[in-house]
Amino acid sequence: MTYQIRRINPYWHSNPLLLGAIALGVIVGVIGIRIEASFMRGLVVALGCLMAGSSVLAMARPVLSAFFATLGLIGGLFVFLRPGSPYAASMVLWQKFLSTALFVFFYTILWDSLALVAVALYNFFSDTVGLGGVKLDLESDETSGEAG
Repeated sequence: MTYQIRRINPYWHSNPLLLGAIALGVIVGVIGIRIEASFMRGLVVALGCLMAGSSVLAMARPVLSAFFATLGLIGGLFVFLRPGSPYAASMVLWQKFLSTALFVFFYTILWDSLALVAVALYNFFSDTVGLGGVKLDLESDETSGEAG
């Protein structure tokens, strides 16, 4: 059996308001960078990151987020909690755990965003432009049992 993948759907919620929330979060973060007071700058940038990041998490299916969070946890543990790590040499233990948690959050958001953009481009080229999609040749269990 030959199947052609014309569209991929990684979206959990596909409300257009989520795209607006991502754009608003990026704008708030950029405005926060321009604030002179360091406490307010950190607060506004964190608010913008939280708005954009939670919107990305709401758009992607939970299995994608869980997969990327697991990879981010492995990477964060390796970078920040590995003995002799130059990145965490001057950190105390709670700072290492906080750094690991933030690494997992930002890693998940980054790769969820990249996956959503890649799928949107794939769907555009395969479905809208008509360049065709990936073809899968599958065989049933009965066919593969007879051959072996």
